[in-house]
Amino acid sequence: MFKGILPKYFASEWSFAQFRINDAKPKCSFLPDSNKLVVVSEDFKYYEISFDIKTGGECIVENSKTLNILQ
Repeated sequence: MFKGILPKYFASEWSFAQFRINDAKPKCSFLPDSNKLVVVSEDFKYYEISFDIKTGGECIVENSKTLNILQ
């Protein structure tokens, strides 16, 4: 949509750190005062992920589970 207006930087797929899941609409949040984030997918999978704040790169899954919303 803005490809011709914004600088090329905004069209780049470069990122500091990456974590990929096969879900169309995951929800994520950074944990306060931490280099961790929490991701919850539409199929109720929970991931706690950390990343190196100095070098970036691939994220490390520290905890993952399927949430049981019926309990």
